[in-house]
Amino acid sequence: MEKILLCRTDGIGDLLLVTPLIKEVKRNNKFVAVLASYNSKDVLVNNPDVDKIFVNPSKNLRKEINSYGFDKAYIIYPRFSVALLIASARIPERIGTAYRWYSFLFNKKIRIHRKYNEMHEADYNMKLAEDITGAKKAERLYFYLKDEELKFAKNYLEKKGIKDNFFIVYPCGAGSAINLPLVKYAELIDMIHLTLPDINILIASGKNEQNKVNEIFERIKNRKNIYVMDENLSIRQLAAIINFAKIFISGSTGPMHIAAALNIKTLTFFPDKGVYPVRWRPIGNISEIIIFETNKVNFIDFDNTINKLKILLNREK
Repeated sequence: MEKILLCRTDGIGDLLLVTPLIKEVKRNNKFVAVLASYNSKDVLVNNPDVDKIFVNPSKNLRKEINSYGFDKAYIIYPRFSVALLIASARIPERIGTAYRWYSFLFNKKIRIHRKYNEMHEADYNMKLAEDITGAKKAERLYFYLKDEELKFAKNYLEKKGIKDNFFIVYPCGAGSAINLPLVKYAELIDMIHLTLPDINILIASGKNEQNKVNEIFERIKNRKNIYVMDENLSIRQLAAIINFAKIFISGSTGPMHIAAALNIKTLTFFPDKGVYPVRWRPIGNISEIIIFETNKVNFIDFDNTINKLKILLNREK
């Protein structure tokens, strides 16, 4: 069996966007290993298509990779340190971009310019391994929850008093895309509460970002049916809770892609510059996108947002 190493060492959402490629490589009867960052690796836990996860950086990583005798490595997220690592691990076929100064470390160079945002990031990933995937496009993402994680989420929601009919508003993010200010998220939650009073709202936080959700909650704490996630949960615990939401509302961020992978409806705010929906939008789920002007973010009109939420509620999965 041919052994393949896929290398993507950046964010949670970025790694999730490799899961269509992972599935396609496994479908072709390959041994599939992934080199991921420490912060992102958990999104691949319980994935039946992944045979091995390496964490970058980690002790004796080159030696461990070398011991597996890989036939090919695809450097999906080009970084000199990763390219050097793969070359020093003596993997015979090393596939990467043709447009980096260190591309001499790859012995098969792919001519792809991602900066032009001509296709979805998941499709760029597929195209890099076109010798395996052919012309196939990414149709959806994959995230596999465990039974005990689902049980945790059910217990968590029950203890909070949150019923089935709830939205998650996630105002956090790693900073890769411009997001709405916290005060605008507070205004949006208030408007949802007034126009859709039967909907419960959970304001969710990322790891070590509880201060953001608490700041929002302080502005609207007198409203009913609004709850705050002030616990420091893991990404998989957050994912399990997302799994039970009606709609996930956020900026362009990793948990948005988790929601898409779990087939949860999403409403996503994209800035008009820097991060483009054609490349980073959710795929495989029912979704709505709102593009806001970054220089007029304080004047955003949420009437359109409420209309899109009503449309999402009425659309069948």
